[in-house]
Amino acid sequence: MPSTRFPIRSLVALSIMSALAGCASEPTFGERLVAEGQSRAEMGAQAVQAEKDIERGRRLIEEGRSQERDARAKLDEGQRLVDRGNDRLNEIRNAVSQRR
Repeated sequence: MPSTRFPIRSLVALSIMSALAGCASEPTFGERLVAEGQSRAEMGAQAVQAEKDIERGRRLIEEGRSQERDARAKLDEGQRLVDRGNDRLNEIRNAVSQRR
């Protein structure tokens, strides 16, 4: 008499695999499109934010450079005033000391 053990085991294995496959069904075409669309929308939002960050960063850099130029000009002008003031004070001290 032929053994029925192997076909029964195969049948049980196939039944279990079919049941599991039924539970984890593959997304439909529409579901995949929605998921892809959501993913792309999220990436798009991130890209837009990145572009805004880049633009803001460039503006801040330019603003900083402008402020740096202004600050250097003020420092140069301040140093000229200090030098001129010191020169004038030295002239006055020399004039006062010569009168004694």
